[in-house]
Formats: sequence, structure tokens, C-alpha cells
Amino acid sequence: MADDEDMFDEGEESVPREVYSTTLLMIECMLFLSMCYSQDQPMFFISWNDDAVQRFLNVANKNTDVTAKHPNWMQVGSPITVDVFKHALITTIRPASCMYVFGNTVLGPVSITGIMELATRIRDVEHDPWIQECMHLMGRHQGLCTCAISVRGQPPTKWMRHSVPFPLHKVFE
Repeated sequence: MADDEDMFDEGEESVPREVYSTTLLMIECMLFLSMCYSQDQPMFFISWNDDAVQRFLNVANKNTDVTAKHPNWMQVGSPITVDVFKHALITTIRPASCMYVFGNTVLGPVSITGIMELATRIRDVEHDPWIQECMHLMGRHQGLCTCAISVRGQPPTKWMRHSVPFPLHKVFE
């Protein structure tokens, strides 16, 4: 049984804090999405490839062959964790018009000009020498995440954009 500190008193029953926190997070997410879906502006979704992100960070944290300087948006810490990396990346690509960021996976609502700003910021991240050097040293070249857009509550569809010029590696699929 967990310590009393790890439990949340919910009336007559005690619920583990992780279960209670996860339930609250799910409720907040549903409320957030229903509020945003009721608007006409697009929502931008990111589905992380956790295996690729971990391999990327293994290279970034341990490989002495990485000679490029960290980008300004990446706070240098040792080691860079998955959560720190995702948060820094989301914060970097977030358009000024984007009102909400939810769990390093949802940006929205995003205006049409915000979508153009998002595309520009994604291009800047993908062209960063440090990002590209780490992507190259990963070996298997797959993106770190897949992006999708949803408008007016429709199911998200893969975000189609121009490919990254050779020899650069695509970070956002």
C-alpha cells in the first residue's frame, strides 16, 4: 500500500495521486479540445516518435562528435531530458497567435497566419546545424514527430508540406 502522502482523499475512498492526476489531465484535455474544436481556427497536433526522440537525445547527450553549438532555444543542461527537449521544441515553434499548448502535443487554435509562422519556425528548427548533426549521427533517419491539422472538429489529417532539401534530415514528418 502506498504512503498516505501518495494518496488523495476522495470522500470515503483514497485514490493514488497518479490515478487522480491522470484523470484530471484527461478531463482537462477533453474540455480543452471541445472548447477549441468549437472554433473555426485550425488545431495543430504533434505525435511524438518516442523511440526516435530518445535516440536523438542519446546522440545529443553522449556523442562527442557533435560539434555544432546548441540552438539558442535549447537550454543546455546535462543531460537533456525528453520532457525538456519536447517543451523547448514546442515553445520554439509555437506561433504568437496560438492561445494554448496542451501537453507538448496540441497547439491551438492557430490562425491562418499562425500556420505560416509555424511552418517558418519548423523550417528554422530543421535547418539548425545542431539538430541536423544529431539527426545525421542517429543513423536511421526518421522524423522525431508527425504533425497533423484539424479544422472545425474534423479528424486530424497529416500536415503536408515541402520536403527538406538534401542532405538535411526531416525532423517533423
